[in-house]
Amino acid sequence: MFCLKEEVGTLVEALSSSPVIDWENTRRTHLVISDVPHYAVEPMVRLVQERGVKVWLLTCFTFTYDAHLDHRTLRVPAGFRVCRLGRAGVRHLLENAKYGGIPLDLMYRMAEGVPYIGVYQDPTSTQEARVDPENLPVAGNEEIPVAWCCSGPSGDVAKLITDERFRKRGFGKLLTATLARRQTALGFIPHAFVEANNSASKVMFENSLGWSVTHENIWIIDLKTYITKKDTFKVANLKVLVTEALSLITPQTRKEAVRHAEKILDKDDQQHVAAENFVESFVINITECSDMEDDA
Repeated sequence: MFCLKEEVGTLVEALSSSPVIDWENTRRTHLVISDVPHYAVEPMVRLVQERGVKVWLLTCFTFTYDAHLDHRTLRVPAGFRVCRLGRAGVRHLLENAKYGGIPLDLMYRMAEGVPYIGVYQDPTSTQEARVDPENLPVAGNEEIPVAWCCSGPSGDVAKLITDERFRKRGFGKLLTATLARRQTALGFIPHAFVEANNSASKVMFENSLGWSVTHENIWIIDLKTYITKKDTFKVANLKVLVTEALSLITPQTRKEAVRHAEKILDKDDQQHVAAENFVESFVINITECSDMEDDA
């Protein structure tokens, strides 16, 4: 969203009465308001909370790409190739995404029109090869990539992940540059949102030719009242909340962490136990907080 500072009241009033947002349905599904200017955060949070939607705030850095500042010839090492994702690749991307919410069939259709790309193992490739962003082959429908990313719904470079077995090879930088150049050719303004606590991705973009941070913004994201192992969206939310609690570094840290965890859990005994168990395991392995960690 965007509005001038003096227009915030008008925007909030319009959203309050507009039928465009189905608030009843929003309480049952997902609500994400991206790129919120700092001066509009408090009024927007108040609006959605008045509509019965619990939210948390996510700070992001926006990086943009200028192809004129990146004159490299993109190359992929021997043993690999860069392709557009086939159906198995698209499914793999969605299954491993930190934030989901997009139906698989819609992602299949999106992958046909906008860049969804990955690095694939290729035993027939015996030497380093040039990557042409505008003429990428399509991977086989059963092939699984070792690194991948896509164009998000807002045109951003999104869902960048490298399989941990193949990190530290520069695949993150290669894919973001390839995707950004393809987006430039299509008339997009290549950009990426990096969560403030995702230091690995932030460092990668800061050290990638053509990319520079342009501004900081806030995302308003709804909280859900339950958590399951397969629900990565809610797990990611809880990880952020617990990380914030642990950063307090006081004798009450663990209690604070549980209290934060319970913000997205019902208050009955079973859910309280779930919160405590999650915090316990999370404290033991806090270094795994970021699901988007990539090679720099």
